[in-house]
Amino acid sequence: MESTGNLLRPHQMGFETPGGVEAVVHATRRFISAKLPALLIKLEFSNAFNKVERSRILKAAAAYAPQIQHLITQAYQAPTLLLFGSETVSSA
Repeated sequence: MESTGNLLRPHQMGFETPGGVEAVVHATRRFISAKLPALLIKLEFSNAFNKVERSRILKAAAAYAPQIQHLITQAYQAPTLLLFGSETVSSA
């Protein structure tokens, strides 16, 4: 079974990649200091949280990450309550 880190790389360097985040930081600094006519932009157009059906996440966990399936099931099997001040929103 392929490791979860191998499934996520190169898009996610912070999971099961020893020194992965540090490598990204160093690569970014090197890129910026190269004085090339280039532009570095980091954008996030949408938050992926709650954009995928929970049942699909659980099926993918069973297929691709059985070693952490119990953790993912515990986190996603049922909606949780998000609390903000006096407001409560169901995370579903």
